[in-house]
Amino acid sequence: MKILLAVALIAVLTFVGCAGGGSSNGGGNGGNPALQSLQIKPAASSVAAGLTMQVTATGIYSNGSSQDLTNSVTWTSSKPSVASIANNGVLSAKAQGSVTITASSGSITGNTTVSVVTGLVVSIAVSPGTATIAGGTQQQFLATAKLTDGTILNVTPMVNWTITPAGIANISNAAPTQGLVTALTPTNTTTVKVTATCAGSCQAQSGAPSATASLTVTNATPTQVAISPTSATIGWGTQLQFTAIGTFSDNSTQNITNVCQWTSSSTANVFITSSSGLAIGKGVGGPATIKATFRSVSSNGAAVSVDLSNLIAISVSPGNPVIATGTTNSFTATGTFNDGSTRDLAQTGAITWSSSNTSFASITSLGVATGIAQGQSTITASVASPALSGSATLNVENASLQSISIAPASASIAPGTQINYTAIGTFASCPSCPFQQTLTAQSSTHWNSSPTSVATINNTGTAKALAAGSTTITAASTLAPGGITSNPATLTVTNAVPVKLTLTPGNTFIPPGAALQFSAIVTFSDNTTAYVTQQASWSSADSAIATVTNYGLATAQGQGKTTITAKFGAVSGSASLLVTSSTLQSIAISPANPKVAEGIAAQFNATGTFADGSTQDLTTAVNWGSQTQKIATIGSKTGVLQALSPGQTTITATFGAVTGTTAVTVTNASLTSITVSPASASIALGNSQQFMATGGFSDGSSQILINVNWSSSDTAVAIITDFGLATTSGKGTATISAKLNAVSGQAVLTVH
Repeated sequence: MKILLAVALIAVLTFVGCAGGGSSNGGGNGGNPALQSLQIKPAASSVAAGLTMQVTATGIYSNGSSQDLTNSVTWTSSKPSVASIANNGVLSAKAQGSVTITASSGSITGNTTVSVVTGLVVSIAVSPGTATIAGGTQQQFLATAKLTDGTILNVTPMVNWTITPAGIANISNAAPTQGLVTALTPTNTTTVKVTATCAGSCQAQSGAPSATASLTVTNATPTQVAISPTSATIGWGTQLQFTAIGTFSDNSTQNITNVCQWTSSSTANVFITSSSGLAIGKGVGGPATIKATFRSVSSNGAAVSVDLSNLIAISVSPGNPVIATGTTNSFTATGTFNDGSTRDLAQTGAITWSSSNTSFASITSLGVATGIAQGQSTITASVASPALSGSATLNVENASLQSISIAPASASIAPGTQINYTAIGTFASCPSCPFQQTLTAQSSTHWNSSPTSVATINNTGTAKALAAGSTTITAASTLAPGGITSNPATLTVTNAVPVKLTLTPGNTFIPPGAALQFSAIVTFSDNTTAYVTQQASWSSADSAIATVTNYGLATAQGQGKTTITAKFGAVSGSASLLVTSSTLQSIAISPANPKVAEGIAAQFNATGTFADGSTQDLTTAVNWGSQTQKIATIGSKTGVLQALSPGQTTITATFGAVTGTTAVTVTNASLTSITVSPASASIALGNSQQFMATGGFSDGSSQILINVNWSSSDTAVAIITDFGLATTSGKGTATISAKLNAVSGQAVLTVH
């Protein structure tokens, strides 16, 4: 559970969970995000000798944000005699050949391959030369160029596309759909001329070479829409691509998959992209009825059911928690599937939870256990088909609550924003004592803000700023006789007003069916910033291309380009989102061919390269798998690998028909040390500090550890999350510890 949550925090929940969580001077927002990868654009491109080309580097950070690092990375060329590159990323093509261009920032690198050709464009050809389509459908045209040295290049994205006469069909000049014609619905059958003219980066020997093709748009009307497959059963979490074929009044047929409107009768079971027909199994059950509609003509329904036939094992986490009577603990059931992937089973709707001894602990259908009396109970998660289960041991202690610490101790935020507080209880006088337990959202915990005119706080510890002023935040628990109240925390609400809203990531693209979490960051008049993802209102300029939820989660529906916009108060911000599928050419996995010690978790990333040379982080869009599950499993949508036993397995990242692979060797090296960095830190009350744990192994290797158990020696000074983020709760010194497999490392945190 901890591993999956860690990746979710990095990839998505940083934007949601911390929305509005404070200002630039603290307030619980966390430390600086870490650079995780560099995306280099363009990729696999060609350029003529004697010309220059701009290469860019975009940094992708641990919180999902991106930043243009073109002018700050170190650029190198594998063959300067073929092409050199300047500090600003401008490449100078010199001689025919292939060269690898690399950008480096510390230990993080990214690269692209550039082919230098010696010729310029002599002539252009358009294919197909002739085509006939019905009104409302599409036709893709391609442009190829012949160079002076005889080389043939695909220049579809480089030419300028036009159609004459106008008013019969439209043709795209925007990525990723350059050369794609969408026919209108003419009264009469009409023939138009499609022209591709060398322009922009299409470098001609002389003039502006062009070529034409003939396109006939008929006035035929659709009479039937047939989709395939007509029925299917898919495993939970897997994908199925539907195809739609239209039959027209002139007896012609045409693939109309990408111009239909696709629907599912039960999106809780089967989600389908509205403009591209990609179905995804979301919940066990069905069948859901899938239909495609084109110009008011609908297909027959295709019945799609979702089952767990691809599930091979269940594990329950946390494995051995200790809680006090009258408190609760949430359990997670994680499934291992036949492709070696792991996924949280909560959304299947098929999990049954049970407690072996309901006198000690009860459990709800959602996996929330309540401690009733001192004792031990086995918590089990099971599914009926296939008959599988997993379990964990819950220890309930009749312990007495000694104290409550909340963090952050002080924070400053602007009106309309939010901040999340955490409450940790320390218990004593029991066999397992002392122990600490999170009390933030327990029913026995009551949060208070005084005065409420400045800020309110709900029962999960989220405070919302209302008006300028200062308020005191406390958490009280009824677990102890007479109740116990925490240390007071001061929340200051400034009178700052929003002046700018920025969305991250900025301009990016994803495949159909994939989801992308946007974050909204507001800048205030006092130069502080805050995440307002949850408070902003979201919209998509074209819902046929992508939809977006109230929390900034965009889902790609069909190919094309749309604008995602967020509005907070009087300010708004936007980002461009491209959705493309057919142009995905390859997937690269990093790290490549690594060694991972057994019992250790490791994060993998997937980068897709598209036909136009651009690249995109697809880590949470691909389906991850492991060839040999007994050696290692991997999170289906997270890319987190869990090394289980020595040996070698192949890790795959798949989207549609494209798969990337890398070999992973699991060693029998043992963890010998843990180094926590920074080793010591001193921060002001109200600020936070991000810690990192690095493991040293018996074979001399080292690795960042993402599945350690973090703890603070004094929660009255600092509280630390499962992800190594320490938030201050009072002045003093605390020892921050990271522990895994009986090995631990420490750091000292001083709060002043």
